[in-house]
Amino acid sequence: MPQTNYLYDHRPRGERKRYGDIHVLRDGRAIRFEIADENDEELIAEQFIDGFLKHSTVFQALNVTNEDLQEGTYELARSILPSRGTILGFHENKLVCFRLVRYVHHDEIPKVYGSRSKPGDPPPVPVFPKDFDTLVDAVPLSNFAARVEYVLLTAPELQLGKFLPSDVTNVAFGEAINVHEDFQKLGLGTHLSALSEKLAVENGCNYIANVTIATASNRIAEKKNFRVLCSLPFDKFYVHGQLFFQNLKDGATSANLNLGKLI
Repeated sequence: MPQTNYLYDHRPRGERKRYGDIHVLRDGRAIRFEIADENDEELIAEQFIDGFLKHSTVFQALNVTNEDLQEGTYELARSILPSRGTILGFHENKLVCFRLVRYVHHDEIPKVYGSRSKPGDPPPVPVFPKDFDTLVDAVPLSNFAARVEYVLLTAPELQLGKFLPSDVTNVAFGEAINVHEDFQKLGLGTHLSALSEKLAVENGCNYIANVTIATASNRIAEKKNFRVLCSLPFDKFYVHGQLFFQNLKDGATSANLNLGKLI
């Protein structure tokens, strides 16, 4: 797909399921929303990569390139899109936002996120290794920087099971949200999040979780009254004895696992 300022939707109108009403921004531009499917792998992956390279100080700290992220990002999109929880936002035929969401059904939670806590168990605590080298080396990606980023994001996520409340039905996990830079500061991300969470409820989810690695994302989670379940401090994230995420430009100091109640 050509690298331009925008990624364009070349699929016929009506091929995807529309979701929600047309949303008109304060500047008059109209956004339509559609539910992504398996045929949107490239569209999602390329926009995901572009957004992280431009805006994530964690990714910038490792000097990752578009090529570094291709393999892992395409695999992530491929694994999540069958959930039908991802919403795309278009202005005309331009992709201007998306929220990538995975649904995990109740019976699959222990398999995906580890054992649940039982009544009478002590309060759960996160368990992280002193050095993440073994985990990083085991990731089936060819690029070292991509393996480091993968472990940073998934190590907190894989702690989720023990922290989930007893009333959980299905869980929505927000893997990423992206708003094109020409459409930021117009409330589009807030509207997209609300639509995404409405769709999650319709699919039987009563909690949504995510991992945040940026100061701005942490503030958004706090504003939404998400609870921080555990944190992985960057000054404890050693890989082969080396720290990679010190003195980040945005001041972020940890990867946080957050949980919000939907209904």
